[in-house]
Amino acid sequence: MAVTEASLLRQCPLLLPQNRSKTVYEGFISAQGRDFHLRIVLPEDLQLKNARLLCSWQLRTILSGYHRIVQQCPQEISRQPLC
Repeated sequence: MAVTEASLLRQCPLLLPQNRSKTVYEGFISAQGRDFHLRIVLPEDLQLKNARLLCSWQLRTILSGYHRIVQQCPQEISRQPLC
């Protein structure tokens, strides 16, 4: 399991890989006491900093106030050690 994959699954255990190349993850995250559907599409190089987040307008509205934090999340996830 790659560092990126292990870190992503540790941070978001309800997101599961949707293809063999592990470039698409789909599942749910919680924000403000609610669960939201989320799809993450990684580029071929698997760099989280270039990932696309696909979600509902409700979750996008919640995340809009945290734009800088969301941008930093991939950096923080990739710095965490493996289990």
